[in-house]
Amino acid sequence: MSKDVKSAIDEFYSSVNMTAKELESWLKTEESQSVGQKKDDDESIGHKSVSASRSCLTPQK
Repeated sequence: MSKDVKSAIDEFYSSVNMTAKELESWLKTEESQSVGQKKDDDESIGHKSVSASRSCLTPQK
């Protein structure tokens, strides 16, 4: 693994302070659904980012 990739992975895990299960639960809250910039009536940009982060935390089968 290159130094850049390892650095990015380390930075990701030091920044994310919730487990995948905690993120999934939070994404379902009214607070989560009601904030952020939205394009049309779509899911907010931040909500999509959190969804992507959650998938990074979920082990691949």
